[in-house]
Amino acid sequence: MTLAVLASEFDALPIEEQLDYVQTLWERIARRPESLPVPDWHRTLIRERLAAHADGSDDSVEWANARAELLDK
Repeated sequence: MTLAVLASEFDALPIEEQLDYVQTLWERIARRPESLPVPDWHRTLIRERLAAHADGSDDSVEWANARAELLDK
């Protein structure tokens, strides 16, 4: 079965079934996170953010504070 045929059959499903299908696919992919490629720019960004956090130059806030602020709005 070609991707075009699969796509057309997917498009014919009701939206609820499409969402269930996508969720099932994602869960299958997520079971093997080691197989997902991580781009070099992601690794660079993570290193930069960890360094900023370590030296105190980031502007992050604790989740509890951020959540409280959001709920106050």
